[in-house]
Amino acid sequence: MTKLFKSKLAKMLKRISFVLIIVFLSTFLQIYWAMGILSDRMSSGCLDCSFFDDTFMISLITSFFLTILFQLILFIKNIYIKISFEFLILVSVWIFWDYTIFVERESSWSTYLFNEEINYTISLSISPVLVLAFITLFVINFNLLIKEKKMKVKNIFLFCTFAFFLQSCENKTQKTGNTATVAITENQTDDVKIIEQNGKSFYDWYFKNEFPNINVIKDKNGKCKLDTLSYFKELRKLGTISEKFINKEKERIHVCSEFISTIDYSEYEQAEVYEYDEYCVDFYYYNWLKSQEHPDGFSTKNIKKINETSASIDIFETYKNEGNESPLSTVFLEKEKNTWKITEIKFINREETKTEKTDFTGRWLGGIVYFNVGETSLTFFYHGQCAFTYPVKKISNIEFEMIWAREMDCKFDNGTDKTFGLNKVPEIGKPFAKYKLKNNILYVEYYYKEWIKKYTEQVQVDVFTEKYFRKNENY
Repeated sequence: MTKLFKSKLAKMLKRISFVLIIVFLSTFLQIYWAMGILSDRMSSGCLDCSFFDDTFMISLITSFFLTILFQLILFIKNIYIKISFEFLILVSVWIFWDYTIFVERESSWSTYLFNEEINYTISLSISPVLVLAFITLFVINFNLLIKEKKMKVKNIFLFCTFAFFLQSCENKTQKTGNTATVAITENQTDDVKIIEQNGKSFYDWYFKNEFPNINVIKDKNGKCKLDTLSYFKELRKLGTISEKFINKEKERIHVCSEFISTIDYSEYEQAEVYEYDEYCVDFYYYNWLKSQEHPDGFSTKNIKKINETSASIDIFETYKNEGNESPLSTVFLEKEKNTWKITEIKFINREETKTEKTDFTGRWLGGIVYFNVGETSLTFFYHGQCAFTYPVKKISNIEFEMIWAREMDCKFDNGTDKTFGLNKVPEIGKPFAKYKLKNNILYVEYYYKEWIKKYTEQVQVDVFTEKYFRKNENY
């Protein structure tokens, strides 16, 4: 009896381990196949997390979760009904993870609508999910199928044919998409003309559309939002813009996007000129000219094919009245799938970005409050008639801790002395939060997260926020 039990237990553990490994590997492959195009993009949920790390953790979680679920449905006697349930579960979980990755690494940096997020996710995932789901379940259930004597050679042949058909459809779609591009390829003319034509395509579009900036639109909560969806769609339509360029653009506008999302749209409409230039300087001048005035036209010079996969071209501004030219920028291109595409634009003898401030001192705004911070203290204005002063422990020029205190000039109860029935509450003389400056944004790590949550729910929202922005001293 004991031997029989041990034998069954060993067999069960062997099967569980086998299923866990197969699901882990197939999930890992599926994510890279479907979402690998986003592997070099930052995650909005974790700026320091790599695509590999996220994929590994998702695969690990999924393998344990699905292995348990698959074990629970072993009671289903009909093998095909059982596989159908497994198929639905597996496909649903994979599409959920693909959607999550798409949102974190693509749509959260842009202005996709929910239905657009779903459509893009499905278009990227459908073939990898279906092909790998069939293969995974075939491998996992192979012994059961053979034991039931219901799997014939022709069934295997039909399965392989179907998997091959799905992959062929995806490849055909990709090829069809490539033929729609307006870019000139090598077969049409020589490399120098191709490089010039594709290299100047961005400025052709920029001048033709009268030097567009990214528009600010109103989101569903009445806040401002950069209309990056329209902007990136226009760039992709050119057929000559690499995703590397798109990713650099997302990084460039990230800080402005974070800041402007905290501003009410009604407030934005009534804002004074230059009110938001601390974070969104592009609102007030032509970014791709680095000027508040535009030339009459542009010309191209110094077309260089650096090697078989990289090239560059210089852009010069032209003026009709003055009859002269001045260097503007260098456009860098790389060959991607036999097409020269723009990967980067660097300016010639022009300041590209404002010098970033590298110390935390000054006035900071977040939610409905603001504070002034110096080397040794922080004055927190909960309201125009309520200010608290807290000691500061400086860690570095970009990092400090705020020490909890009750030194105040306040004409009403701001609720910061409440405990909300919690054991862990802020204590006078002990660190309350750590602030760290990054990309001119002050990020906060609160040491009393549960207390912050209760304060926000029961006293006042938008007081203890996760990020603060420099307040323009002129407004």
